[in-house]
Amino acid sequence: LSVKSSSISPHWFENPPVEKWKQAETLLERMGAIEDGKLTKIAENMRRYPVDARLARALVEGECLNRNEKEKLLNYIAWDIE
Repeated sequence: LSVKSSSISPHWFENPPVEKWKQAETLLERMGAIEDGKLTKIAENMRRYPVDARLARALVEGECLNRNEKEKLLNYIAWDIE
């Protein structure tokens, strides 16, 4: 997400494998973070969280939950995922 959102092309010591790069882009598309190669509003919201893209997406989705549901989501993330 960070690389996709940058206006500067990354300079890699070694380029990532093409297949891994495609998998990462597919994941971001499935999460609604990119559409037609461009960042979406969801991606902009995800960038506020300095965590893995999957976790950031869960946190963005959790923003619309009520307090009790947020507590359940955070407990799930903290105890069952991490």
